[in-house]
Amino acid sequence: MRRRPAHEAVYKFLDSQSRSVATYDTNPLWSVASGPWRLKSMDTAGNVQMVPNPEYGGPVKPTLKVFRELAFTQANDELKQTQSSFYGRQHLRGFRLPFLPKKPSKTLH
Repeated sequence: MRRRPAHEAVYKFLDSQSRSVATYDTNPLWSVASGPWRLKSMDTAGNVQMVPNPEYGGPVKPTLKVFRELAFTQANDELKQTQSSFYGRQHLRGFRLPFLPKKPSKTLH
């Protein structure tokens, strides 16, 4: 019987764990973080809550107690939000967005 290299076994394990999105906030595997934020909660719809990582030793510390990322439920919702928001009309982190169409297409691919 041929033995698999260790990196293949590690990849297979991590891949299998990543498929269970519902356990991201409870699985100890995903609680390891070295950045300024750590995962507090995540649901299967893609809504995420992040909180400051108390172990973060970097130069710029988070100033928010929590931030939430809310998932868009329809393909065109993100485009519509961008078009209707201040950022869509002005700047998004310093980038101009003049290329956004006035009306969203029926489908985004």
